[in-house]
Amino acid sequence: MNFLDTPAPWAYSWCYYFLAAAIIPVISAILIIVSGANKIGLSALFLFVFAALIQSATFLTMFWMCRSSLKPNA
Repeated sequence: MNFLDTPAPWAYSWCYYFLAAAIIPVISAILIIVSGANKIGLSALFLFVFAALIQSATFLTMFWMCRSSLKPNA
């Protein structure tokens, strides 16, 4: 039953999904700032950017946890 504790060899490289997913909220925050700064209020702009940064930080934390927990034994 040791095979249940051993991660798949490909799992370690799939952690980069979380890194790529962390970039998307940053890009959307930049687009919101550039295109919507005049159309929406300052408080709504702040909330959109703050939410995007929190989401990006969450994805970066998931990336770090994934890479550290699935690190292959050398």
